[in-house]
Formats: sequence, C-alpha cells, structure tokens
Amino acid sequence: MTLKYGSIVAVVLAALVYGQPVGALAAAPKPYADLKSTDPFGVGTSSQAQGRYAVWIPKLAEAGAKWMRIGIGWAQVEPSKNKWNWSTVNSYLRTAEANHVFISGILIGTAPSRHWRLPNHHLAGWANYVAHLVAHTAGKIDCYEVWNEPASGKARAYAKTVVTAYNAAKKANPRVQIGLTVHSVDILMLQQTIADGAKNHFDYIAVHPYEVFGSLRSGQEAVYMHIIPTIRKMLAVYDPAKVNVPIWITEVGMNPSPVRPGNLVKAYTMGIAEGFAHIEWFEAMGEAYHMGLINNAAQPTPSYTALKNLSQALGAHPRSDGWVLLNNKDYGFVFRGAKTTVLAAWAPPHSTDTVDMGQPVEIMNPVTGAITHGDSVRLTNVPILVLGVPPGLVTKALADKGQPFPWDGNYTDAKEISWTAGRPAIAKGLHQLSAHLTSRLKTFHGSVARFVGVRIGVLFTVDPNFLSFTPTPITITASVCQPAGGHAGFNLHYESTTGWKTIGWNAVPRDGKWHTLKWKITNDEFVNDWGYNFSFWSDDKKASQYYIRNVTVTKDTHD
Repeated sequence: MTLKYGSIVAVVLAALVYGQPVGALAAAPKPYADLKSTDPFGVGTSSQAQGRYAVWIPKLAEAGAKWMRIGIGWAQVEPSKNKWNWSTVNSYLRTAEANHVFISGILIGTAPSRHWRLPNHHLAGWANYVAHLVAHTAGKIDCYEVWNEPASGKARAYAKTVVTAYNAAKKANPRVQIGLTVHSVDILMLQQTIADGAKNHFDYIAVHPYEVFGSLRSGQEAVYMHIIPTIRKMLAVYDPAKVNVPIWITEVGMNPSPVRPGNLVKAYTMGIAEGFAHIEWFEAMGEAYHMGLINNAAQPTPSYTALKNLSQALGAHPRSDGWVLLNNKDYGFVFRGAKTTVLAAWAPPHSTDTVDMGQPVEIMNPVTGAITHGDSVRLTNVPILVLGVPPGLVTKALADKGQPFPWDGNYTDAKEISWTAGRPAIAKGLHQLSAHLTSRLKTFHGSVARFVGVRIGVLFTVDPNFLSFTPTPITITASVCQPAGGHAGFNLHYESTTGWKTIGWNAVPRDGKWHTLKWKITNDEFVNDWGYNFSFWSDDKKASQYYIRNVTVTKDTHD
C-alpha cells in the first residue's frame, strides 16, 4: 500500500499553523550533538524507572554517562486531541541541561489510549504528534528512535510508522536524526523494513543485543564483535546510501548486573572497539531487571562504580587502537584514554592466565577502582584495565584492528567448521552455546558426547567470519545416538532468508549405535538474532534423551 504523504504533510502543516503552538523552550538551544563523535557512554531506563529521572540523571551524569534514553509517548504529550501537555517533557529537558547530558528519545504510543500498538490506523495523528514533539524539543533532543523493539514479522506496518515519522520530523526540524530500531539484533527485520518502504528514511540504526551479549558467558566475543559488520553487509545490499550510518546500542545488559559488574566493562569496551556510536546500558535505576546502575534506594551498585571508573579511564572521546589476543587466547582491547593508553583485558570463561607485560604497568580493577603495579597481569573472566600500555602491544593492536576478529582461529577462508564434544569441547569455528545449561558431558558406547536430555535442545553458533548474512549452500551433519528402544528426535531450526525455518522431525535411530544425520540448506541467512544460528530442538525432555558427539557445517561450493 502506498502512503499518501501529501495529505499527511497537509495535516502536519495545518497543526503547525492553526493548532496548538509548537514553540520550543525559551532558553537558547544547545549545539547539536555530533552523532559520530560524541561521548559513547549512555544509559537507558524502563518505563517503571523513568518517572524517577530527577534522581538518576544527576547520579549517572556523575558516573560519566552523557546520553540518557527516554521514551516520550504520544498520549503523554497529547492527552486529548490537539491539547498538548509539555510539563514532563520540559522537566526532562531542564534536568538534562542542568547535568550537561543529551537525551535520546523514543517516538512511541497511540493516543488517546496508552497502548503500545503501531499507529497505522492513525497515521495523520501520529505525524501530528511527531511534528509537535520534534519542533518543541528542537535543539534539545537531537535524535529519536521510532518505536521500541517492534515485533518481528510486522515489517510492513513498522515501515509505514517509520516513513510517516521521518517525513513529519524532518518537516518540523530538518536537523533532527531519526533512528530505525529492532529487538535484539534482528537484522532480517531491519532488512524487511527497509525493503517494505523505509529505505532512505532513517539516519541511524539502534539494536538491543541482549542475547548476543549474553553469549559471552560461553566465550562468544566474536559474535558480539560482528554485529556492525553484519548490519553493514545487509545495508550494502538493501540501502547502499545508508551503508555507513551510525549504529547505536540503545539497550544492553546482562542479568544479574550487580553481581557481575565486569559485564558492563565488556559491553562498553567491545562496543567502542567495534565502532558503535553510543552504548546505552539498561538500565539506569531499579531492581526489577537486576541490571540497575543505582538501586531503588538511589544507592550506587558495583556496576555504577565500574561505569564511573571506566569512563574516567577512557575519557569523553575514547579512540580504539585495535585488539590483541594475549597469550594467543585472552581478549584485549587497546584505547587512547583520558591520560594514557588503556588495555581492557580478560580471560575466556572458566579459565585464568598470566600475561607478561614486559615492563611495569598500572593495573586497575574497574569494579573497585583499586590500583596495583607489576610487570605482569593475572587475568580471569572479570576484566581489568592496564593503564600505560607497552608500545609494542599498541603496535600489535593497531596491526590487528582491520583484521577479522578471531575465535579459536580465523575461519574466513575455511570450507568446513566443526564441533566435537569433550572437556573442553574441540571447537573449530563452530560452538555450542550454553553447553553447561542445555546438556551434560558423558561417555556413551566408547565416545565422549553431550547428553541432550538435560533440557530439550542444543544451540550452535557459526563463526561469523566463516559465514554471516550472505546465503551460501551448506550441509550440516551431526553424529547422534540413543539407547536402544528410545523415542528421541528433534527439529532442526535455522536462520533463513525469511526468518527461522524448521526441518523436522528427525528421529534418532533406536538401535543404540552412532549414526550421522545430514541436511542440505540453500536459504540460510546467519545473523545471530538470538546469539546462535541453528538448533536441534525436541518437543519435550522425553524426546531429547539422546547423545551428540560431533557436528560439522560444510560450504557446498565448487572451485
């Protein structure tokens, strides 16, 4: 369906000329923030905590956060038709200005109700709301996301919402920036939204990579580091003019944050190294999601302290100088910080290591701020900061910066990747996600294998340097076995060019012997929406009583 933009613009202009005055605040507007270079540290908030903005905005500004993400719903500012209430919005703006922070806004809602449904039956009213809000906040709020986590499969409806908002916003204030957004890292939804009409109607993209970030528990840093490259692959095909737009993280977190505050350090340092324009930790305040930077009593959590120490070490405009693999296995990210070079480093999960730095260095625990000195650093999975990085390490990081981020090797040109059960598993470009939660290591019929019956499925992630976004004919094979007389089986779910697809039902032979099952796929589109690319998923635990010892993914290409 083609939108009649002329009629929408007419409604907007009529509202601006004859309706309630849209005028901005009397105070002179601040200069517009540069979306590509402004301080990357930000935070977001839930609707539950947003009402306490006067408490958390000053505290988080003290911790170094420069961006605060706030939703400004349609019904909030237009409680009845053409009756505008700016009191809360003006209070947001005054509080932000007093604390020298920027607000990134969310355009959302359907008036007069407070339902969060896409307003496609009220597009003229939606355009009117957007125009009034954008004009009222001109010079104060420079950027707005359209909606929050629009539902997958609603791309056409979301595209209409985006295009209407974009046209109305640019008419009201040509300098405002409008963001396209999705839940998780749903690149297929972004692709479909652009194809369904939103092409060239956005200025930046915002993602919420909770699941991808959560895969760090399984040591999957490479997947988090591949979000931007995969999005840019998609844009190169579907909207080439926008291939280099800024990409933001406007929500990310890991539960429970107060217990593992080092996760916040990883989210920001890896995000900055990857090139995200802004990273907004979720959430600012509260205990409902166990990720708040300050608690309900307005007291700082350990994650708050980690943010404050990290932002002070890196400074307002940190520059990434690349990455290094320390001892060929530990993760390191080098930055030009506030006063000196800074290395953020940690070991893979369930491991420790010692790295010889070759000279005396300062070592900061970002969670506590404690400083120690030494020629070597001890690494665990909790990150540390090295202040004053040895020049040789900086040189190596700069040389690695433009290279594919490795994950147990570089599989960019590989024809096949594999995973084999063991302690530890032998992962050659293919990894089982959350193995300890979904399966148990056992020996069965003389083979080391994972027993799937702990849950009802196992998940696998393909190294994104081997295969991401671009459909490539592949064959997946799995070596499986179940005790004689069982009834085990599973569906194979995988990311495809049209969303998640299922190849089911795959019965595991009942003779107690090892068998190799094989599937040929030609419509794969691996983008790590939920942190993995394919799974073997049974209907229930009774059907998951089988063993798996080896999986391979082979590219079916001919030289």
